[in-house]
Amino acid sequence: MKTEDYILAGLGLAGLGGVAYALSKRPIVPPVPPVPPVPPSPGYPKTISRSPYSFSVRSLQEEIQMNDFLGIDPSGVNIDSYLSGLTSEQLGQWKTYWVGIWVGLKRTDMSAFVGQMYNKYAKEVPPAPPGYPKRISRGAYSLIVKNIQEESYAKDMLGIDPPGVDIDTYLSGLTLSQLEQWKKYWAKIWGDLKRTDIFAFVGQMYHKYVPILPVPPAPPGIQTLTIITTHQETGDAFPDIYWALSVYVPSKYGYETIKKGKTDSSGRSVEHIDDGKYMLQYSTTTYVGFGSPYKQFTMPASPYTLSIAFETHEPLPPTEQTITIHVQNWDTGAPIKGAMVTINGPTQSTSGTGDAEFKLMTGSYDSIIENGGYETETQSIHVAHRDKTYTIDLQLTGGFVPPSPGEAGSLRITVLNAETNQPISNIPVWCGGAGVTKRTESSGVAQFDNLPTGTIISFTVNPGSYLGYVEQRGAATVDVGRITVKTVKLNPN
Repeated sequence: MKTEDYILAGLGLAGLGGVAYALSKRPIVPPVPPVPPVPPSPGYPKTISRSPYSFSVRSLQEEIQMNDFLGIDPSGVNIDSYLSGLTSEQLGQWKTYWVGIWVGLKRTDMSAFVGQMYNKYAKEVPPAPPGYPKRISRGAYSLIVKNIQEESYAKDMLGIDPPGVDIDTYLSGLTLSQLEQWKKYWAKIWGDLKRTDIFAFVGQMYHKYVPILPVPPAPPGIQTLTIITTHQETGDAFPDIYWALSVYVPSKYGYETIKKGKTDSSGRSVEHIDDGKYMLQYSTTTYVGFGSPYKQFTMPASPYTLSIAFETHEPLPPTEQTITIHVQNWDTGAPIKGAMVTINGPTQSTSGTGDAEFKLMTGSYDSIIENGGYETETQSIHVAHRDKTYTIDLQLTGGFVPPSPGEAGSLRITVLNAETNQPISNIPVWCGGAGVTKRTESSGVAQFDNLPTGTIISFTVNPGSYLGYVEQRGAATVDVGRITVKTVKLNPN
């Protein structure tokens, strides 16, 4: 069996839930209602056994996964013999993969059994050698290495030892064929060393200097699906990620795999498929410390982009990042000068552009933002492995004052998909002039009446990350007795 086939075996129905949080005090988006349980298939439940273990399955999908899990089909050694021969990294990958499978099938008993087997065969990780980890840098690039072998490879790749030109100069002079060879060579080295961060860096540098070829148009009646994989902490592209695309089959009460592939050097795949309900799952068993996320989606009658960021289960080495806090007026969006921002002890005053800059190590912090005449705001700040700007809205003390009769106007906001130009329903829209949140109707419209006129009214379209769109903000001026119309086009995140 080929490696990629083994990695993708059983990718029919699985996944680990994602967690989303917001940095504002706007109303919280209600959670997605739970999915009703899948009814048992005819002929089930049945028992699947391989000594000394025996488990009940409720459907054909579970039977296929259980046979694979126990080494029955495809035929292999029993689960104890298999696990006893794995390294610590491989054992962690095995656990991540099968927890995703059984959680997706709502088999909490099996996910618990996976944890028990992992603990049974887990090995202690040896400590890092003295003097490591350390940082190897040249120009704009800096790599964290954990031992002398990684240090030697990092210096070679960056042109430090043996001495040579910097990596950008070197790559810019290569032909396409030479770039392919460079990528293949270094991807194998860092992949064998289980350094997913540097493996991704290789793909990123390759993509930087290789021309992007045009994507052929989809045949008539078929739609284009673009798949993008990135690192959640750094935002870098993740190349060569195996995936499986499944379509929902009502008669089988589940999904059926129709395509398998992997993302290219830029972390992308482009596929042409029919309209329908789909599930896309990624397998990252070749990358240490990364889960196997999945997304369910309905393919619209237009091009669609599906982005998935991988969450790290094993933390990256701490790094210092630049965090900018932008403070602005909640209602007008105007920057606030002189606001006092406190994070982790130190306090800074915002500039004329409303910005205060901090140098912070990766981690989570509490921030306090204060300014005379405004309500004090407390926010949680998460510093990932990249620079970021957080926007903090301050409200004037006293709250919203409704207009006098005869002085009111209305604001109508229409929310559309930026790619399909179709209306999006059930999107929360907050209006500063009214101080309330409404959800868009089937027409994509949310209307706010009885608003004060002659002032700037701010609004925020806040879909929440689980809906798959990026938040947008805007402002409008409302006239007496008239409806001001604003159109907001949301891009998939």
